[in-house]
Amino acid sequence: MIGPEDEELLDSAPAARDLDARRRIKEFMEQDEEEIERYYQERYENRNYADRFGDGEAMADSIVQKERLPGIKDPNLWSLRCKMGEEKATILALMNKFIAYQYSDTPLQIKSAFAKEGLKGYIYVEAFKQTHVKQAIEGISALRLSTYKQQLVPISEMTEVFRVVKESGEVKADQWVRIKSGLYRNDLALVEYVEDAQNLIGLKLIPRIDYDRRRGRTVAEEEDNKFKRFKRPAQALFMSSKVPDRVQRDGSYMIFEGNRYDHLGFLHKAFRMNTVVSLFIVCTPYCATVGLLSPRSYHLDIVPKPVTSDRCYVINYTITESVVCQ
Repeated sequence: MIGPEDEELLDSAPAARDLDARRRIKEFMEQDEEEIERYYQERYENRNYADRFGDGEAMADSIVQKERLPGIKDPNLWSLRCKMGEEKATILALMNKFIAYQYSDTPLQIKSAFAKEGLKGYIYVEAFKQTHVKQAIEGISALRLSTYKQQLVPISEMTEVFRVVKESGEVKADQWVRIKSGLYRNDLALVEYVEDAQNLIGLKLIPRIDYDRRRGRTVAEEEDNKFKRFKRPAQALFMSSKVPDRVQRDGSYMIFEGNRYDHLGFLHKAFRMNTVVSLFIVCTPYCATVGLLSPRSYHLDIVPKPVTSDRCYVINYTITESVVCQ
């Protein structure tokens, strides 16, 4: 049996807990920043995400990445506009200035500076304060555009700045590829250049142009055209004589609807690296007859005849690649 005294004790227990909790919160809030920082360091410095969430394959990749992100005690990263083409020279100028002022009364306070390969017109400087960056770039003519504005890179984007793009081991210049999707799906193309930093690949291929398509449609006509079934134009070399009033010249190239064509009618266009495939390249006899398979120093040892059966032809070129024509 519970007596009146026991009931009073039970009723007063929650009130006592509330008072104790309020007292601890008040004591915690009255601490200064250093004491609060020391408290959390002592509590969590020996624990990592593996202790809290488990390790091995079950541990989320996002948690691991967040653990490696820079903290509030790490230097900030600043993006600075630089004169185009002088990114690396500007970094060397900053390094020389750092060395020259190293033992002076006003040494530079920046921690590092670097230029990202493939990013034109920008460099990055690592420092704790914006004033340190302004002091470092003062007097450097290539950074005149950044004298009054320095862009702070968010912590969540700092790792992306340092991301190293793996050079493509499969796709190289003068190699044959096929396009995976879009208007040129399954079309054969020759690789002219590869830009790993920009994730771009320049291709030479036979265009697909619908000369009969109406240009300059109204909005209503465009809406009606969406419901019509799209018919992909056939492969054919570009003929400027069919649209003479819409062709512009750019040196030895012809520009039509934003695309570049050479004097033979081949299309030269940049694609994303992940839109092409370089394995098991199969070429059609038409590509060989129009000259796509004999660029620069390539010469055909055998010129295939039109195939009327399931038989395949293997053509060996002066390079190590073999292209199968079907």
